[in-house]
Amino acid sequence: MVPTFSTIGKATIMELCLGFAFLRGAVLPMAIQEIEGWFETPVTPSEIQASVSRMMELGWLAPHPLKPGGYLLTDMGEEVVEQAFKGFVRFIDAGENRWDVGMMFQIARTHYNRRKN
Repeated sequence: MVPTFSTIGKATIMELCLGFAFLRGAVLPMAIQEIEGWFETPVTPSEIQASVSRMMELGWLAPHPLKPGGYLLTDMGEEVVEQAFKGFVRFIDAGENRWDVGMMFQIARTHYNRRKN
């Protein structure tokens, strides 16, 4: 089910970044390192924890059953990340269709499915 715009609009940049890090199979310390690299600035666990807690409250994230410190996006969480990503890429692309957003997200999803188990 595709989430509504108001649901997608609740996602912060940090939550989208965490979503992508978790799609790639990162546990929390690795997710923090990835985000530090993306933004080229230090990030503390306390800065991330509020986003993790909120994502869990919204039903977008669940603890990984096998990886301590790991999380899995729920179906809704994955849909929110996917739709927000696609919308942002289309915004950047200005409707020119130069980027295949579906293919770009499929790469992340395939990687996620390999690391999910």
